[in-house]
Amino acid sequence: MFEAKKLRFNWGENDSMKIMNANYFMRRYWAGGYHFGDDSQFEIFISKEKWQIGWSNKDQQGKLFYERIREVKIGDFFALKALGGKHDLTVSALGIVIDNREIPSGELKIKWIKSGEIYKSKAPKGTGAGNWFGTLLEIKREEDIAQIFKPLFEPNEEDVRILTLDSDAFDFWKSEEEDIYQDFLNLS
Repeated sequence: MFEAKKLRFNWGENDSMKIMNANYFMRRYWAGGYHFGDDSQFEIFISKEKWQIGWSNKDQQGKLFYERIREVKIGDFFALKALGGKHDLTVSALGIVIDNREIPSGELKIKWIKSGEIYKSKAPKGTGAGNWFGTLLEIKREEDIAQIFKPLFEPNEEDVRILTLDSDAFDFWKSEEEDIYQDFLNLS
């Protein structure tokens, strides 16, 4: 399902085709919390197309997350999560990282593709599942990626529209440096 393959893109003005090898860019999958204590940041994160660490970089716990966020790259997929009860996980939004220049301040710019109740079940457990109680974690197991990010692997017409010409993010995606994103439209 996640194998590297050659992808073709229709690239605008002179309709030139670009071919790239997906090995060039190894997408990673992340989940970040949207509560700062008891205060939900969900609406702020969605409306401002961002995600932010809720800890100070001077705090011992915060330092860990500020180190981890440095690994997030443009083109990585991102899930907004909440965890409560007895390991009950809710994923309320899925997006793609479009800018990481504000990493020193603990912030990522994210183009949210889906929002609503995307996933609601027990958090993944076992070897390689990661710590879902943390503010930011990388999701590494294929079965967890497939389960949580499934709507991005099976885009509907509205998802594709959001990510193409009608989108505010189109100029961003046109740039040579970030054209990796286009493989989203070719997943099958």
